Amino acid sequence: QKIEGTQITDAIDLIWTTFLQFEAPDYSEEGIQSFKDFIENKDIISSLEFWGAYDGHVLKGVIAANENRKHICCFFVKADYHRQEIGKKLWNLIFWKIVIVKLLQLILLRTLFPFTTD
Repeated sequence: QKIEGTQITDAIDLIWTTFLQFEAPDYSEEGIQSFKDFIENKDIISSLEFWGAYDGHVLKGVIAANENRKHICCFFVKADYHRQEIGKKLWNLIFWKIVIVKLLQLILLRTLFPFTTD
């Protein structure tokens, strides 16, 4: 489901915790700080769309993309939920949102500017 408002704080917490657990060991201190600055930047975060996978009220995973969905900025699944296809489901969600938007754009263009055979 789409994550909005105060739920974004939970998403950022999941992203940061998971990043520290799985990604940070391969980063320099500067890289870790750069990522932290990125997820704490309110202007950047407000420009992203977030979707989450939930188990009841518990957030299991997050995927975030820029507004036009051309770039996935964050894609994390909580450690307890690895190997349960949470990431696959989040990926498919955003993929189909992109495909549907592109198809609707194509249909709209063809409706407004029909091709003629003459």
